[in-house]
Amino acid sequence: MLAQPSWPTPPPNLLVPTPVIVPSVQVKKVTQPPVPGATVWLLQPLIPGVLPRVNPLPDTRLTSAEADPAQRIVLRLEWESLPATTQLVYHPLTPAQVPPPPEGYRVVRALSLQAYDAEGRPVVPVLRRPWVLQVPLAGLDDVPPLRLVLARYREDQGRWHLLVTVFHPQARLLETRLVDLGRYAVLEEASVP
Repeated sequence: MLAQPSWPTPPPNLLVPTPVIVPSVQVKKVTQPPVPGATVWLLQPLIPGVLPRVNPLPDTRLTSAEADPAQRIVLRLEWESLPATTQLVYHPLTPAQVPPPPEGYRVVRALSLQAYDAEGRPVVPVLRRPWVLQVPLAGLDDVPPLRLVLARYREDQGRWHLLVTVFHPQARLLETRLVDLGRYAVLEEASVP
């Protein structure tokens, strides 16, 4: 009698480096920009093994600090999306503080998201999972929402990249996924004559 063929070997688990966690008392805090609404968040990665095996994963919601709650952006980060303790700085910008948009667009709102390590040095974190950015349309009531799109300015290329943008009519906000940090803007497409 012949033996049963063996089962295939299961694939190995994805090796992800252990997150680097620095206690908050040891973090050299970065200075908050002196701009209304600017915010600094201290983000800690979570220890592996506490995540459920099926989606959705638990997430953290960060809300900016504008005086008008209707103007506050929201960032949603899934657990373990960062490899190390990170300080995230949100800085609202005026349209004049960002490079000009592509032809046929105008900047109606802009912001900057910058990351710093536990020592207060600028870093470019590798996001293990995309973050979700939600930008409310408060104050833009005269602009048709279907003419709005979120864009990311690529410093290395010197140009804006339009992002896949979802409009949520009930909440009146735009949403996109972020795979890196930098300068972002809400662009309005010029009306066609």
